[in-house]
Amino acid sequence: MANYSILLGAGASIDAGLPSSFALTRLVFEELRKPAYEKQATLFAYVISKLQTRHVLRGGSPFDSVNIEDAYDAILRLLDRDKDPLADFVYSWDPILDLLRSPFSEKEFVSGIGETFSELSHSLARGSSSVRLSGVGRAAKAISQAIGTTGSQLASQDVSALYIHILIDLLSRSSGSTEYLRSLASFALAKSANLSTLNYDILMEQQISASGGEYDYGFDQWNTKQIVSFKKGSVRLHKLHGSVNWSGSPEQITISDPSESKSPWQRRHSLMIFGGQSSKLTPRGPFLQIRNEFEKSLMRSNRLLVVGYSFGDEHVNALLRRWVTTRDRAKLVIVDPGHVDFGRDVFSSSFRHGSNNELIKTVDMVHVKQSAAAGMQAALKEVQSRISIDHDRSINGFLPHIMVKRIAG
Repeated sequence: MANYSILLGAGASIDAGLPSSFALTRLVFEELRKPAYEKQATLFAYVISKLQTRHVLRGGSPFDSVNIEDAYDAILRLLDRDKDPLADFVYSWDPILDLLRSPFSEKEFVSGIGETFSELSHSLARGSSSVRLSGVGRAAKAISQAIGTTGSQLASQDVSALYIHILIDLLSRSSGSTEYLRSLASFALAKSANLSTLNYDILMEQQISASGGEYDYGFDQWNTKQIVSFKKGSVRLHKLHGSVNWSGSPEQITISDPSESKSPWQRRHSLMIFGGQSSKLTPRGPFLQIRNEFEKSLMRSNRLLVVGYSFGDEHVNALLRRWVTTRDRAKLVIVDPGHVDFGRDVFSSSFRHGSNNELIKTVDMVHVKQSAAAGMQAALKEVQSRISIDHDRSINGFLPHIMVKRIAG
C-alpha cells in the first residue's frame, strides 16, 4: 500500500484569495499608513527602499517586490542593532532611527522645571519638607524622549507584535474558491496521508472539517508533558511554522478560532515563526518536535505531493534531499505555475548506479506547471499513478532537466 505525504507552501493558498509573501509586503504597509502607526510606516517604507536598492546593486530589477519575511528580518535587526555581536565593529548606523526619535519638547521641560521650583517655594514657605516631584518627572521624560534613553525608539518586540497582529488579520481573509483544497482534504482523508504545511492560515483545517474529517496538531500532551503526539484516525497536520490560531506561550499553547475577535493578549502572543532562514529553527515550543514528526512521516512515504512550495526554505530542503536520497522507488509530484529548480540542490540524488555502473533514476518526478487550483486534479491523479522509472537513464553522467515530466496548463 502506498504511503502518501503532502507538503504545502504559500502558493497553495493564493487561489483561495490569500496574499503571497510579496503581496503581503504591500498590504502590511497599507495597514501601517494609519495615523497611529506613522513611525512604523516610515521605518517600514525606508527599509523596503533599502532592500530594493541592495537587490538592484546585485543585478536585480528595481520593480521586483520584496518578500515580507526579508523586510521583517531587516527591521528587527535594525531595531536590535545594539544586541548584534558586530555592533562594536560598526562605525555608524543608518540615521533613520534618529529621525524617528520624539523631538525634544522645550515646553514640557520648562513647564516641568517651573512646576518643581514653584512646589519647592511653597513647601519652604509652609516649613514643610514634602515636595511633589511630578514636574521633575515630566522634565526628565522630555529629555529621555529626545536622547533615546526610554521610550524614544520603536521597540523591536512592539514592532514584531504589531506586524503579527496585522498578518493574522490579512491571513484570515480568504476570498476565493476553496474547492480545490476540498479535493485535497478529501484525498488526505481517504489515503490517510500525512499533511504538512509551511503556511499560517487555517484553510486546510476548514476543508478537512467540511469534508467530515478530523485533524490533529499533536498537542494533546503538549501543555502537560511537552510532548507532540498524534491520535489515530485523524489527519496528522504538521504546521511547521505555527498558525494564526495558536497563541499563548511556547510551553502553554491555546488553540482559538481566528474568525472570532481575539484579545490583544492573544494577538501579541501568537505562536508563529515569522522571519527568514535564521529564525526557522527555534528551540522554544513544539516546533522542533513537529519538524521531527514531519521528517518521520516523510521518510515512511514513497509518494510525495508538493503544492505551491518554491524550494526556498533551506531547512525543509535538507529534509527533502534526504527523502530523495533514501528512495528506491518513489514518486514526487510538484504543483507550481512557475519554474521550479530541479537541479542538484534537492533532486540530484534521485539516481542510483545500475549493474553497468549507469545512473538509474529512483524517483519519478512530475511538475504540474499550473496554479494550485488549476492543477490540483491532475496532481492528485499523477501522485496515484504508476511509478515510471524503469527506462530513464542519465546522459554521460549528467543529470538532465528533461528527466522531469512536465504537465503544462
